[in-house]
Amino acid sequence: MSLEIESEFKASPHRVTNPRVIWDQMTLVNNLWMPAGYRFRDGDHGRLLLHLPRVPQGIHLTVPNAIVRLRWVTASASGNACKFYLDLSDILAGTDSYDPAAFDFSAGLTDTSPAAGRCNELDFAITGANPQPGRELIAVLRRDRATPDANDSLAADVIVTSICFHADKAA
Repeated sequence: MSLEIESEFKASPHRVTNPRVIWDQMTLVNNLWMPAGYRFRDGDHGRLLLHLPRVPQGIHLTVPNAIVRLRWVTASASGNACKFYLDLSDILAGTDSYDPAAFDFSAGLTDTSPAAGRCNELDFAITGANPQPGRELIAVLRRDRATPDANDSLAADVIVTSICFHADKAA
């Protein structure tokens, strides 16, 4: 994939009893530049709602035709793994609900940060769902540190700095 098309998702915390994911900056050793984004707190179940108002025109429609790329950072130097989950659907105006009974795509991926303050990148290959040009995308990004998970051993907060949709241009 050459990933010639890129669009950034709009993000907002999932409101349950109170927001579990907040906009924040991360304090690092030198603090010359402090990464900002949505903080997923250790020991909590965080959800971030994602919205792409329009899938760009001209994307290549073969599977896998797209990825959702997220960048994240932690202040932990442990080198332990962090697991994120992504649920995604495309929405056609006048036809589909903003409250789907099930998502078109669901996956969980694990990534390891080799050092504190490192920019980490994780790609979800969108398979099984076929985002169509002109449709909206809705998604939920989550991290669950409230329930012990052997695949998420990073006992620290993480900040998600960007979440983008990438796809190839049609030939």
